[in-house]
Amino acid sequence: AWSTGEPGIIFIDKMNADNPTPLIGQIESTNPCGEVPLLSYEACNLGSINLSRFVDGNTINWDKLAEVTRLAIHFLDNVITINNYPLPKIAEMVTSNRKIGLGVMGWADMLMMMEIPYNSEEGTKLASQVMEFIDYHSKVKSIELATKRGSFNNFKGSIYDNQNWLYNKYKGKSAGLITDDMWADLDRQIKEKGLRNSTTTCIAPTGTISMIASASGGVEPLFGLVFLRLIMDKTPMLEVNPIFKDYMVKH
Repeated sequence: AWSTGEPGIIFIDKMNADNPTPLIGQIESTNPCGEVPLLSYEACNLGSINLSRFVDGNTINWDKLAEVTRLAIHFLDNVITINNYPLPKIAEMVTSNRKIGLGVMGWADMLMMMEIPYNSEEGTKLASQVMEFIDYHSKVKSIELATKRGSFNNFKGSIYDNQNWLYNKYKGKSAGLITDDMWADLDRQIKEKGLRNSTTTCIAPTGTISMIASASGGVEPLFGLVFLRLIMDKTPMLEVNPIFKDYMVKH
Protein backbone atom coordinates (compact mmCIF):
# COMPACT_ATOMS: atom_id res chain seq x y z
CA ALA A 1 0.00 0.00 0.00
CA TRP A 2 1.40 3.40 -0.95
CA SER A 3 0.14 5.06 2.21
CA THR A 4 1.91 2.64 4.57
CA GLY A 5 5.43 1.26 4.70
CA GLU A 6 8.69 2.95 3.77
CA PRO A 7 8.76 2.13 0.00
CA GLY A 8 5.26 3.55 -0.43
CA ILE A 9 6.10 6.73 1.46
CA ILE A 10 9.16 7.28 -0.74
CA PHE A 11 7.05 6.78 -3.86
CA ILE A 12 4.46 9.29 -2.68
CA ASP A 13 7.19 11.82 -1.82
CA LYS A 14 8.63 11.53 -5.34
CA MET A 15 5.22 12.04 -6.88
CA ASN A 16 4.57 15.12 -4.79
CA ALA A 17 7.90 16.61 -5.82
CA ASP A 18 6.22 17.12 -9.21
CA ASN A 19 2.76 17.91 -7.85
CA PRO A 20 1.73 20.90 -10.02
CA THR A 21 -0.63 22.37 -7.39
CA PRO A 22 0.95 21.71 -3.98
CA LEU A 23 -1.13 24.40 -2.26
CA ILE A 24 -4.34 22.58 -3.19
CA GLY A 25 -3.35 19.28 -1.60
CA GLN A 26 -0.98 16.34 -1.56
CA ILE A 27 -1.18 13.46 -4.03
CA GLU A 28 -2.00 10.21 -2.24
CA SER A 29 -2.79 7.84 -5.10
CA THR A 30 -3.26 7.46 -8.84
CA ASN A 31 -6.00 6.46 -11.22
CA PRO A 32 -6.62 2.66 -11.46
CA CYS A 33 -3.98 2.04 -14.15
CA GLY A 34 -1.38 4.03 -12.22
CA GLU A 35 -0.25 6.50 -14.86
CA VAL A 36 -1.97 9.64 -13.50
CA PRO A 37 -1.24 10.91 -9.97
CA LEU A 38 -4.40 12.68 -8.82
CA LEU A 39 -5.69 14.76 -5.94
CA SER A 40 -8.94 13.81 -4.24
CA TYR A 41 -11.94 14.25 -6.56
CA GLU A 42 -9.83 14.71 -9.68
CA ALA A 43 -10.46 12.67 -12.84
CA CYS A 44 -8.14 11.55 -15.60
CA ASN A 45 -8.65 12.76 -19.16
CA LEU A 46 -6.33 10.91 -21.52
CA GLY A 47 -5.45 10.69 -25.19
CA SER A 48 -2.82 8.75 -27.12
CA ILE A 49 -0.93 9.44 -30.35
CA ASN A 50 -0.25 6.44 -32.58
CA LEU A 51 3.47 6.90 -33.25
CA SER A 52 3.50 4.40 -36.10
CA ARG A 53 1.64 7.01 -38.18
CA PHE A 54 4.60 9.41 -38.06
CA VAL A 55 7.32 7.28 -39.62
CA ASP A 56 8.41 8.61 -42.98
CA GLY A 57 10.85 6.19 -44.55
CA ASN A 58 13.47 5.70 -41.87
CA THR A 59 12.83 8.99 -40.06
CA ILE A 60 10.10 10.70 -38.03
CA ASN A 61 7.87 13.38 -39.50
CA TRP A 62 8.43 15.86 -36.66
CA ASP A 63 6.29 18.62 -38.19
CA LYS A 64 3.29 16.30 -38.37
CA LEU A 65 3.90 15.10 -34.80
CA ALA A 66 3.98 18.71 -33.55
CA GLU A 67 0.74 19.51 -35.39
CA VAL A 68 -1.12 16.47 -34.04
CA THR A 69 0.21 17.06 -30.50
CA ARG A 70 -1.21 20.58 -30.45
CA LEU A 71 -4.51 19.42 -31.95
CA ALA A 72 -4.82 16.67 -29.32
CA ILE A 73 -4.17 19.12 -26.45
CA HIS A 74 -6.91 21.38 -27.80
CA PHE A 75 -9.27 18.41 -28.00
CA LEU A 76 -8.55 17.20 -24.45
CA ASP A 77 -9.05 20.69 -23.02
CA ASN A 78 -12.43 20.81 -24.77
CA VAL A 79 -13.36 17.50 -23.13
CA ILE A 80 -12.94 19.07 -19.68
CA THR A 81 -15.32 21.87 -20.62
CA ILE A 82 -18.03 19.77 -22.24
CA ASN A 83 -18.00 16.79 -19.86
CA ASN A 84 -20.77 16.09 -17.33
CA TYR A 85 -19.42 15.23 -13.88
CA PRO A 86 -21.20 12.96 -11.34
CA LEU A 87 -20.46 15.21 -8.33
CA PRO A 88 -20.07 19.01 -7.96
CA LYS A 89 -16.78 18.49 -6.10
CA ILE A 90 -15.36 16.53 -9.03
CA ALA A 91 -16.45 19.24 -11.45
CA GLU A 92 -14.81 21.88 -9.25
CA MET A 93 -11.47 20.06 -8.94
CA VAL A 94 -11.24 19.02 -12.58
CA THR A 95 -12.13 22.44 -13.99
CA SER A 96 -9.87 24.24 -11.51
CA ASN A 97 -6.73 22.22 -12.34
CA ARG A 98 -7.61 21.12 -15.89
CA LYS A 99 -5.26 18.13 -15.86
CA ILE A 100 -4.96 16.33 -19.17
CA GLY A 101 -2.66 13.50 -20.20
CA LEU A 102 -1.52 13.15 -23.80
CA GLY A 103 0.55 10.03 -24.34
CA VAL A 104 1.55 7.58 -27.03
CA MET A 105 0.95 4.11 -28.35
CA GLY A 106 2.63 2.28 -31.22
CA TRP A 107 6.12 2.89 -29.82
CA ALA A 108 7.28 -0.67 -30.53
CA ASP A 109 5.75 -0.36 -34.01
CA MET A 110 7.71 2.83 -34.66
CA LEU A 111 10.95 1.14 -33.69
CA MET A 112 10.19 -1.86 -35.91
CA MET A 113 9.45 0.40 -38.87
CA MET A 114 12.70 2.28 -38.32
CA GLU A 115 14.62 -0.98 -37.75
CA ILE A 116 15.78 0.08 -34.29
CA PRO A 117 16.01 -2.60 -31.55
CA TYR A 118 13.70 -1.91 -28.61
CA ASN A 119 16.47 -2.51 -26.04
CA SER A 120 19.16 -0.46 -27.79
CA GLU A 121 20.77 2.82 -26.73
CA GLU A 122 19.51 4.31 -29.99
CA GLY A 123 15.96 3.31 -29.07
CA THR A 124 16.27 4.79 -25.59
CA LYS A 125 17.62 8.07 -26.98
CA LEU A 126 14.80 8.26 -29.51
CA ALA A 127 12.25 7.69 -26.73
CA SER A 128 13.64 10.71 -24.89
CA GLN A 129 13.53 12.81 -28.03
CA VAL A 130 9.94 11.85 -28.85
CA MET A 131 8.51 12.49 -25.39
CA GLU A 132 10.45 15.71 -24.79
CA PHE A 133 9.19 16.90 -28.18
CA ILE A 134 5.58 16.02 -27.31
CA ASP A 135 5.87 17.62 -23.86
CA TYR A 136 7.28 20.80 -25.39
CA HIS A 137 4.55 21.20 -28.00
CA SER A 138 1.86 20.26 -25.49
CA LYS A 139 2.98 23.21 -23.35
CA VAL A 140 3.14 25.50 -26.40
CA LYS A 141 -0.51 24.73 -27.12
CA SER A 142 -1.53 25.03 -23.46
CA ILE A 143 0.00 28.53 -23.37
CA GLU A 144 -1.87 29.43 -26.56
CA LEU A 145 -5.15 28.20 -25.03
CA ALA A 146 -4.45 30.20 -21.87
CA THR A 147 -4.22 33.42 -23.89
CA LYS A 148 -7.69 32.76 -25.33
CA ARG A 149 -9.46 30.99 -22.46
CA GLY A 150 -7.46 31.84 -19.34
CA SER A 151 -5.12 29.82 -17.13
CA PHE A 152 -6.33 27.00 -14.92
CA ASN A 153 -7.92 28.50 -11.79
CA ASN A 154 -5.24 27.22 -9.40
CA PHE A 155 -2.34 28.62 -11.44
CA LYS A 156 -1.37 31.04 -8.65
CA GLY A 157 0.88 29.16 -6.25
CA SER A 158 1.43 26.31 -8.72
CA ILE A 159 4.86 25.09 -9.79
CA TYR A 160 4.56 27.27 -12.91
CA ASP A 161 3.91 30.49 -11.00
CA ASN A 162 7.02 32.71 -11.01
CA GLN A 163 9.38 29.75 -11.37
CA ASN A 164 11.62 28.46 -14.15
CA TRP A 165 10.02 25.04 -13.75
CA LEU A 166 10.42 23.71 -17.29
CA TYR A 167 13.96 25.03 -17.70
CA ASN A 168 15.07 23.50 -14.41
CA LYS A 169 13.37 20.20 -15.28
CA TYR A 170 15.13 19.78 -18.62
CA LYS A 171 18.35 21.78 -18.11
CA GLY A 172 21.28 19.69 -19.29
CA LYS A 173 19.02 16.74 -20.09
CA SER A 174 17.84 17.71 -23.56
CA ALA A 175 17.64 14.83 -26.01
CA GLY A 176 18.69 17.11 -28.85
CA LEU A 177 15.59 18.48 -30.57
CA ILE A 178 14.46 20.94 -27.88
CA THR A 179 17.16 23.16 -26.37
CA ASP A 180 17.49 24.56 -22.85
CA ASP A 181 16.83 28.03 -24.28
CA MET A 182 13.55 26.85 -25.79
CA TRP A 183 12.38 25.61 -22.38
CA ALA A 184 13.48 28.87 -20.77
CA ASP A 185 11.48 30.78 -23.37
CA LEU A 186 8.38 28.72 -22.52
CA ASP A 187 8.85 29.62 -18.85
CA ARG A 188 8.90 33.30 -19.83
CA GLN A 189 5.75 32.88 -21.91
CA ILE A 190 3.98 31.12 -19.04
CA LYS A 191 4.81 34.03 -16.72
CA GLU A 192 3.39 36.43 -19.28
CA LYS A 193 0.41 34.52 -20.65
CA GLY A 194 -0.27 31.72 -18.16
CA LEU A 195 -0.94 28.02 -18.74
CA ARG A 196 -4.29 26.39 -19.46
CA ASN A 197 -3.56 22.92 -18.01
CA SER A 198 -1.67 21.97 -14.85
CA THR A 199 -0.52 18.75 -16.55
CA THR A 200 -0.42 17.92 -20.25
CA THR A 201 1.23 14.51 -20.69
CA CYS A 202 1.23 10.94 -19.42
CA ILE A 203 1.47 7.49 -20.99
CA ALA A 204 -1.37 5.03 -20.47
CA PRO A 205 -1.21 1.27 -21.24
CA THR A 206 -3.75 1.73 -24.10
CA GLY A 207 -4.79 -1.91 -23.92
CA THR A 208 -8.07 -1.66 -25.79
CA ILE A 209 -7.59 1.39 -28.01
CA SER A 210 -4.25 0.09 -29.32
CA MET A 211 -6.03 -3.08 -30.44
CA ILE A 212 -8.66 -0.99 -32.20
CA ALA A 213 -5.89 1.04 -33.88
CA SER A 214 -3.83 -2.08 -34.71
CA ALA A 215 -0.98 -0.53 -32.77
CA SER A 216 1.38 -1.82 -30.10
CA GLY A 217 0.31 -0.89 -26.58
CA GLY A 218 1.70 2.24 -24.93
CA VAL A 219 5.49 2.18 -24.80
CA GLU A 220 5.64 -1.57 -24.21
CA PRO A 221 7.43 -4.08 -26.44
CA LEU A 222 5.37 -6.58 -28.44
CA PHE A 223 4.45 -9.61 -26.36
CA GLY A 224 3.65 -11.59 -29.52
CA LEU A 225 3.89 -11.11 -33.27
CA VAL A 226 1.11 -13.64 -33.89
CA PHE A 227 -1.39 -14.79 -31.29
CA LEU A 228 -4.92 -16.08 -30.84
CA ARG A 229 -7.45 -14.02 -28.92
CA LEU A 230 -10.73 -15.37 -27.53
CA ILE A 231 -13.55 -12.81 -27.42
CA MET A 232 -17.25 -12.67 -26.57
CA ASP A 233 -18.47 -16.28 -26.54
CA LYS A 234 -14.92 -17.64 -26.93
CA THR A 235 -14.80 -16.77 -30.61
CA PRO A 236 -11.16 -17.12 -31.75
CA MET A 237 -9.52 -14.16 -33.49
CA LEU A 238 -6.08 -14.46 -35.04
CA GLU A 239 -4.02 -11.33 -34.40
CA VAL A 240 -1.05 -10.75 -36.71
CA ASN A 241 1.15 -7.68 -36.27
CA PRO A 242 0.69 -5.74 -39.54
CA ILE A 243 4.30 -4.53 -39.69
CA PHE A 244 5.57 -8.08 -39.20
CA LYS A 245 3.11 -9.33 -41.84
CA ASP A 246 4.21 -6.72 -44.40
CA TYR A 247 7.86 -7.57 -43.76
CA MET A 248 7.26 -11.30 -44.18
CA VAL A 249 5.30 -10.81 -47.40
CA LYS A 250 7.98 -8.51 -48.80
CA HIS A 251 10.82 -10.88 -47.95
